[in-house]
Amino acid sequence: MVRAEPMQTATTLTDKANRNRRLRRLVITLGVLLAAGLLYTGIVLKFQVGLCCPFERLTGFQCPGCGISGMFLNMLQGDFEGAFRCNPVTFCLMPVLLALVGYLMYRYVSFGDQKVPKWMNTALIAVAVLYLVWGVIRNIPGLLI
Repeated sequence: MVRAEPMQTATTLTDKANRNRRLRRLVITLGVLLAAGLLYTGIVLKFQVGLCCPFERLTGFQCPGCGISGMFLNMLQGDFEGAFRCNPVTFCLMPVLLALVGYLMYRYVSFGDQKVPKWMNTALIAVAVLYLVWGVIRNIPGLLI
């Protein structure tokens, strides 16, 4: 006996179209960001010139994010020890940050939800506090190698 498939409702088709539209928008955005990152990487590797940190230039202190460009360049070249030395906090948090961003992208594509859940707000606040502490610690002379 052949079982008939239930007809898809207009709402289901609209939901699929909306999901596809959000996915397409996300892929385009990620593609533009990736292209910009690869262009910057190419410029840095070819001309050995990168962007300066405005915080470091103004204050003489390294900000919590100083070294992220070098970290990514080292990772692209397979030098994970060098990447760790550039910015150890970001290097260690990278899997967590990627998981959080991936979860947000999933929610956006699947449900159109752009709200950040409360538990993620708490996690992001903890990351921000960690970065602030790192920003202080990394500027204490003689404390780090």
